[in-house]
Amino acid sequence: REMDKVEQLLGPIDAQLRKYPQVRQLEEKAQGKVRPSFVVVGVVVLLFIFVLAGWLDDLICNLVGFAYPAYASYVAIESSSKDDDTQWLVYWVIFALFSIIDCFADFVMSWFPFYFAVKFVFIIWLWLPVTNGAALLYSKLRPFLGAPARPIKHKSDGAASSVVGKVDEFLHSEQGEKLK
Repeated sequence: REMDKVEQLLGPIDAQLRKYPQVRQLEEKAQGKVRPSFVVVGVVVLLFIFVLAGWLDDLICNLVGFAYPAYASYVAIESSSKDDDTQWLVYWVIFALFSIIDCFADFVMSWFPFYFAVKFVFIIWLWLPVTNGAALLYSKLRPFLGAPARPIKHKSDGAASSVVGKVDEFLHSEQGEKLK
């Protein structure tokens, strides 16, 4: 009965991992004796132990937050489906929001025991396809975010040309001539 629960958790992870040819090749070399999900879980547990011990905790959290999501975003961009694009865009929005908050809270929070362990688990929860934590968090925060603003580019183009115009005007004035 407990094994059924484990299979429910690891089955989708194995299916996701088997999409990659490298994983299938490694599984063939191991003659099916080691499930891909066991390797991934083993690596995650090892990294978690490093974080708990305080060894490279900040670096590991950054790697977990950037490395796999960046690769998955690349795969999503290259695929024809838009669903995975949306999934990873949502992740990056939530991760950016978290990073901004973390930047200011990091100094204070790093004094609390297990801060980086909680951060590690939270980041994995955000991008893990089984939990889809970023989408869940986004749906909770969406009402507070409001409607998207017009792109900043349009406003900055006008500001930039205005600044360039003022600088050019100044340089061609009497005061600007004195600087030459």
